[in-house]
Amino acid sequence: EGFVSLADLVKLVVDASAAVDVKTLGSLAKLGEAIHVDVSASVTNVVNKSQNSPFIPVNQDADLVSVATMLANSVSGGASVHRVPVVGPEGRVTKIIAQSRVISFLNENMPAESVIM
Repeated sequence: EGFVSLADLVKLVVDASAAVDVKTLGSLAKLGEAIHVDVSASVTNVVNKSQNSPFIPVNQDADLVSVATMLANSVSGGASVHRVPVVGPEGRVTKIIAQSRVISFLNENMPAESVIM
């Protein structure tokens, strides 16, 4: 389970290029030709490869403070939660709450005088 992030895709390319001796290539332009990434591989081979996007779901009845706290704090290993999947009664993901959405919600719904600078 998890999310596929840009960091996961970068890690996939970095891992694929580990066996390539960059010094013998002559130029970085040839790096793309030298590495092989199996694009037909299952997405499960890439999910959370970077260990940077943990999959930590919440129940649809979770409160905003709990979700905001998850998004604001690091989890074990120092990874940050960037998105929180919301799981319905059947155990299926019904929504995904991103950090930017929580910030937008707070911006739209908090009185300006309550913001601490």
